[in-house]
Amino acid sequence: MRVLVLGGAGTIGSEVAEHLTKYPDVDEVILGDILVDKAEKLASKMKKAKALKVDVTDRPSLIAQMQKADVVVGCVGPYYKFGVPIVKAAVEAGVNFVDIMDDPLPSKEVLEDKALFDEAKRKNITVVIGLGSTPGLSNVLARYGASKLDEVENIDVSWIFTTAAGVASEAVTAHMFNVTSGKVLTYENGNWKEVVPMVDGREVQDFLELGNVEVYHVGHPEPVTIPRYIKAKNVTCKAGMVPSEVVEIYRMLNKLQLVQLEPINVKGVKVSPRDFIMARFASLPMDVAMELFKFDAAEPLFEMRVAVSGKKGKNPTKYVYKFSDVGHEFATAISAVIGAIMLGRGQVKEKGVFAPEGCIEPEIFLKEIKENGVVIQEMYQTSAEL
Repeated sequence: MRVLVLGGAGTIGSEVAEHLTKYPDVDEVILGDILVDKAEKLASKMKKAKALKVDVTDRPSLIAQMQKADVVVGCVGPYYKFGVPIVKAAVEAGVNFVDIMDDPLPSKEVLEDKALFDEAKRKNITVVIGLGSTPGLSNVLARYGASKLDEVENIDVSWIFTTAAGVASEAVTAHMFNVTSGKVLTYENGNWKEVVPMVDGREVQDFLELGNVEVYHVGHPEPVTIPRYIKAKNVTCKAGMVPSEVVEIYRMLNKLQLVQLEPINVKGVKVSPRDFIMARFASLPMDVAMELFKFDAAEPLFEMRVAVSGKKGKNPTKYVYKFSDVGHEFATAISAVIGAIMLGRGQVKEKGVFAPEGCIEPEIFLKEIKENGVVIQEMYQTSAEL
């Protein structure tokens, strides 16, 4: 198969490309990026890889390049800007597609576009959005846990990271500003509900390595997508940071509306507060950033937890899945890789536009991810323990 990786010169995109080249199924990997020189340097170090200049804002050219591939992997963010247009281009191109979209609003827009779904189905293609670590692996684990229950009540996704595990990254900073701004959606008592991120929904959850950590609602796709495929009463996605006092930075910025995208008038000039904050953070000396975000407080670590509870027969039952790594990058990249491989192999039978839990068979996916070195701990609790 021939796979085009959009954003192939980026952190996640290049890792996706590298892992794809290791699969015998893959004949060629194209690192498509606007930064073609960087893509060429990366491709030169990989087998079966080449670079191609791709401007995702040039729709006719993008569609033409997509049509030359068997599968396209989308790793171009931010997804509130590029997510929907790239998905629509893939459907127009008539190509199987997977991305790592981590923004709830474009995810909602794509999944609620019936015409887009119908067009993809008519063209006999599958589009899978949000197949990274969270969302992505988290969604597959939610479906896996739900399949073991007769009745699902709660699906709770949570993730945490130490500030040393990525807050200095521009992409992570942009994502955190996005998921902690304004109000966000959660799913409560069978309905979507707006909540304040990093303020509402506080609880302490137990993680694999860091133990008990405070988490709060954040703006993530899981509560937006999972209820469309799995009948559950409540679906949440919560996040936390270590050290926990760093959370206050995001609370303050949101309260002051300094991470909103909508421009404000500054002496006759329209300025997006988030663009300003991003630029200011990027210009901070490293020692200032390290002190502000307390990088030295803990070693780099990213952890994810997915809890699915309900009934098995008449007995209250809960499945908890835990994952831990030095960062989110590997799990994000390898999840997208496995999605692309499954699409290329014809292992995803449904046609249309889906979130991962709507079309990915958990057993196949989890077997593949285990073979790639991702270790997931499963815990099972029955009525006597709950």
